[in-house]
Amino acid sequence: MRRSWHRFFEGEILYRLLSGPQAGLLEQIANGESRLNQIGRAIEFVRKSGCRRRGAAWSSKA
Repeated sequence: MRRSWHRFFEGEILYRLLSGPQAGLLEQIANGESRLNQIGRAIEFVRKSGCRRRGAAWSSKA
């Protein structure tokens, strides 16, 4: 009996979250498409490509 109530409430919470005003934001977070995720990918790309900042310009390690 306890499991059925648990599933009912879980479904109700998910429904309210996904149909509420923040549904688009939750979708972006779940899909990894948020602005913060994009910034993180850009930082990782710069780190892996070996770019360093020297003065006011970017240059490679070489």
